[in-house]
Amino acid sequence: MAFTSRSTTRSPSSCAWWRARSSTWPSTFVPAVPTFGKWEGVVLSAENHRQFFIPRGFAHGFYVMSETAVFCYKCDDTYHPGDEGGLMWNDPAIGIDWPLVEGVELNLSEKDTQHPSFDEWRSEKGL
Repeated sequence: MAFTSRSTTRSPSSCAWWRARSSTWPSTFVPAVPTFGKWEGVVLSAENHRQFFIPRGFAHGFYVMSETAVFCYKCDDTYHPGDEGGLMWNDPAIGIDWPLVEGVELNLSEKDTQHPSFDEWRSEKGL
C-alpha cells in the first residue's frame, strides 16, 4: 500500500472532494447502474477530521478552499502513469457543485485543462 502526503497552496486546511458514485474503469465500469455519472462530495478540514474513501476505479478530484492545505492519501497499488485519465472538472453533464471561493482565481494544472467531457470519455470507451 502506497502512502502519499501532498502540500498545496490556496485553499486554514480544508478541501472539498468529489467522487463519482459508480466505478469508472477498468472492468468494474457499469453504465447501467442508476448512479452512473452522478457525484457526491464532502468538505475535509483540520476541524472536522473527516476522511473520504474513494474506491479503486472511481473518478475523483479536489478543490482547496483555504490558503494552504496538507492532505494524505493511501493507494492500494503503486503508481502506474499509463492508468491515468480524467474528466473535465466543470462538465455540465456531471454538474459538480464545487464550493468555489468567491474572488479567488482557479489554479488548474495544464493536464487538468485537457481532460475530455463525460460524453466524450464515454464515446472513447464505447459506452
